[in-house]
Amino acid sequence: MNKVAVAVAATLGITVAGIGTAQADEILFPYIVTSATVTTLVTTINNVTALDSSAATPTKLHYRYWYKNGARAENNAATCEEVNRTLPSSANDVVTIDVGGKIKKDNLGILFEDVKVSTLPASDGRGYGAASFSLLAGLTQPVRSFLVVDNNDFTTTESFFRTSDSIAGEAIVLEFANGAAWGYSAYNASGRFDANGSRTNAYDFSDFVETTGEVLSGQAGRGFVPVAVAPRFVDGDPTKGDDVITKFFVTPIAQSTFSTATNTWVPPVGGQLRGDLTTRVRLAVQDQDLGAAVMYDRDEAPISGQVPQSVTCVGAVDFKDLLSEGARGLVPAGGWSNLVVGGATGVNTQEAVVIKLEYNTKTSPSLPALGIINNAIWLRKGIKESIPTPASGPRVSLSTVGFDINAVSSTAN
Repeated sequence: MNKVAVAVAATLGITVAGIGTAQADEILFPYIVTSATVTTLVTTINNVTALDSSAATPTKLHYRYWYKNGARAENNAATCEEVNRTLPSSANDVVTIDVGGKIKKDNLGILFEDVKVSTLPASDGRGYGAASFSLLAGLTQPVRSFLVVDNNDFTTTESFFRTSDSIAGEAIVLEFANGAAWGYSAYNASGRFDANGSRTNAYDFSDFVETTGEVLSGQAGRGFVPVAVAPRFVDGDPTKGDDVITKFFVTPIAQSTFSTATNTWVPPVGGQLRGDLTTRVRLAVQDQDLGAAVMYDRDEAPISGQVPQSVTCVGAVDFKDLLSEGARGLVPAGGWSNLVVGGATGVNTQEAVVIKLEYNTKTSPSLPALGIINNAIWLRKGIKESIPTPASGPRVSLSTVGFDINAVSSTAN
């Protein structure tokens, strides 16, 4: 594989001095939540090898939370604040953190270790000293947040023909009062490099460098993602409130921009490390003849009544809040629509990660226990849909693309 990479690099006129060296990396956990009855378990996998680690500086990971808490947690217009800490790690280490500090509070928020890590010094090799990993536990609850984990301060130069894969992660959101849970894998964007093989997009998670459609973008008008909406009243009694709730967890993503002066795509300044990113989401039927139709009911009838919602930093949007009051009354059995990101003035990004969650909040003959319905889907759309095709926009310079040796044709267009 290295020989193939060197050969391709030579044909492109790119230096290969960096191939095989240790690499910087970042991963994004787009939605972290804690409350009196909810916590999030974050697992990080440090798969940088021992050969990649610097002998002079211990391998560490930097955890950066951008959060809104207390009364502000429910305010989608509120900006986020930041809390961060560099915490011990090691090559091939795996750590699971109880972000809300709900489980094993005497164990620094770290779960499942073979020994009590709080009693061992970091020099022991099995312990983490006295550094607490539960950075959100002491905040006024509830807390909504996104998390960026990186090793950028503790590795050497980024290599060119290796994907940024020296950290991986998973998250599980636990509602422990009733036993419900859902989870996702952390998002690791591809790298972007200059002609000398230097990485140019630290903390960049934009649609331009996504790998499997993780980021929804409305920039090119191709961001329509079909979503099914569950019946609100499973047993048919609207007077007692919804049986099932559908929500969209939205995390705005800093977007790349196209420079006509250089004919290249420019990474966002500062990347994702900010708490004021704002985008808009809406439900829409993708049919020009239907105007502002918001969705179809289960008999294929189009329903009008769009109510777009803006989200800053991180937030949750109830399905009902995306419809007018009149439209809500016409779809008690649910239906389907398209989730659309962006397309509005007054926002500073047209991109977002969106996770759809459906859960039951009541018991009924059909749903005899809470948590029976508790399903999360990370909404995805194509790959790099914000980039115009050659027929409708500028060609993308190969040197600025997240280059993939296995997909030359797709990244070169």
